[in-house]
Amino acid sequence: MQLINVFILDKLKIIVILCLYIDDIMIHGSKIQVINIIKSLLSKHFNIKDLGFVNVILGIKLLKKIMNFL
Repeated sequence: MQLINVFILDKLKIIVILCLYIDDIMIHGSKIQVINIIKSLLSKHFNIKDLGFVNVILGIKLLKKIMNFL
């Protein structure tokens, strides 16, 4: 049985997605400042280690694409 939890925040043109899988968490978002705030809040309650950008997870290769919106 796989337990994957996904939490999504979508407010005021800011999107943050938290993906939890066992003892790993991935944070995706539209603003790096918001991601850093979330990491700071989490580090007050948990021992965390930032592993940087994800290349592969669960056998799926991820690509980073930067898009500019008007």
